[in-house]
Amino acid sequence: MKKLITSAILATTCIVAHAQNLYIKAGAGYSFPQAGQTINLSNNQVYNGNVTVSPITGDISKYDVKPASITAGIQGHMGIGLELNVHLALELNASIGIRQTKTSSTTSFPYVEKSTLYSVNETYSMYANTPILINPAVKVQSGGRFNVFARAGLLLPAKTSIVGAFSGNISDPAHLPFKYSGIHEYKTKFGIGFNGALGIQANTAIDWLKVWAEANFNSMSLYVTERNTTEYKIDDGNALHLLSADDKTKTYGSESSTGDSTPTWSIPFSSFGGTVGISFLF
Repeated sequence: MKKLITSAILATTCIVAHAQNLYIKAGAGYSFPQAGQTINLSNNQVYNGNVTVSPITGDISKYDVKPASITAGIQGHMGIGLELNVHLALELNASIGIRQTKTSSTTSFPYVEKSTLYSVNETYSMYANTPILINPAVKVQSGGRFNVFARAGLLLPAKTSIVGAFSGNISDPAHLPFKYSGIHEYKTKFGIGFNGALGIQANTAIDWLKVWAEANFNSMSLYVTERNTTEYKIDDGNALHLLSADDKTKTYGSESSTGDSTPTWSIPFSSFGGTVGISFLF
């Protein structure tokens, strides 16, 4: 018991001794999509780009596929850190999506029903609604007035509300085209990713204030568990009631399963970018 009490006192003493090395940080930056998965398997369209299918052969005649990431765009960053010594620190950071770049794909393909050839043109965009990612990390640093640092840690999804918006038109030679549009909302399985950064921090004329800049990257993909259709229109009129229960709510199985379940697919969160910010020392 005495050993436990002594250990607790020593641990508390260490925390108090390091209290002056606590700091909070805040910043903002921009992230670009990393190359990764390019196909949205819920509709077999690319996440970002254009695909044209030949009405004669049924094969892809033209395509332009680009990298995609749900976390690309303007990001806010905040965190708290504890310097264990001049060269080592622990951090708990949060990344908050302020304005996300929507993925956008356009697909043109033929559709045959009852011997009639239809032409379909569809646009599908996807974005995350204010995603929040948590990043517990270890930071190593050079120390000094111009402090070069490297940080590495886990990436944990705290909030990943993902929305897909689609619109298109269907036409055939004998009739006028009709338009359709709708909204999908996606739920994802919890997953773990990786975050890393390399940057520099500089002192200012104010002892408790520092400025920093870094290049960073995220590596993570999350598997989809459910897709809900919350809006569906035909020629601007509500047509949600025309959808079957399976079309309204579609569930996805694990990465490997048997039977009639629909296999899951992943949404890319990987990105790279830069951030600038300030740190406040306690």
